Amino acid sequence: MLTMTKSIRYICCCNTGRVRKINQDNFWVNRQYMYSVNYGLETPLKGTQLISERPAYGVFDGMGGEKCGEVASFISAHTFSKCMKKVFSDPVMFLNDTCYKMNDAVCDFMMKYSIKSMGSTAAIVMFDGDNAIICNLGDSGIFLQRGGNLTKVSTDHVDSGSAFSSKPMLTQFVGIPKEEYLIEPSITTLPCVAGDRFLLCSDGVTDMVGLNEICAVMSMPDIDTAATCLLEKALANGGVDNTTLIICEVQ
Repeated sequence: MLTMTKSIRYICCCNTGRVRKINQDNFWVNRQYMYSVNYGLETPLKGTQLISERPAYGVFDGMGGEKCGEVASFISAHTFSKCMKKVFSDPVMFLNDTCYKMNDAVCDFMMKYSIKSMGSTAAIVMFDGDNAIICNLGDSGIFLQRGGNLTKVSTDHVDSGSAFSSKPMLTQFVGIPKEEYLIEPSITTLPCVAGDRFLLCSDGVTDMVGLNEICAVMSMPDIDTAATCLLEKALANGGVDNTTLIICEVQ
């Protein structure tokens, strides 16, 4: 009896935007990520991976306004890449431990170079069998598109009490020293079926494009067209921040 092996088709776009001079975003897609000094991707990264390979995808947004945000996102992506080379049995435990390793790596850099503050968000999806494991620190979004409905499946780690500031402060991120408090990544396991689409993105997308419009774009027949359209909309609406997005489709 023949069985069908599920696969993940993906596309990743990363753009500096129309305002910022440097790109503080980074990503991890099929063993690829960017150096700390970069100006985004000239062309999207895209391909297909078997779910049996336990593919994972990540977006890392260096904290705007903080020193060395681009270094923090690079260290996060680089550390995640090193961890993905290791054998593991439990993906939930793996992602939790990997978040701590990323945090330690950023904090070690801060201590080595006497940097008071730097950090990065982390938004990660790993596929394992019939499940998608959602993991995040900070406010970079992860969305599930299924049957025409768009649902946010990540947790925004923000201070709800800072309503009078221009943007809520993050309560969780990569780069929190242990003496302050321990990080607590949000990790959720969701069943996934053929046709599901996951969007991972920095706030350069969600701050520029409304959720209804994101839902409409994510419903386009082809994810390549959807990713390009979403990036173009974010830039057309101002592109005030670095813009990184990954769309993964279960096939």
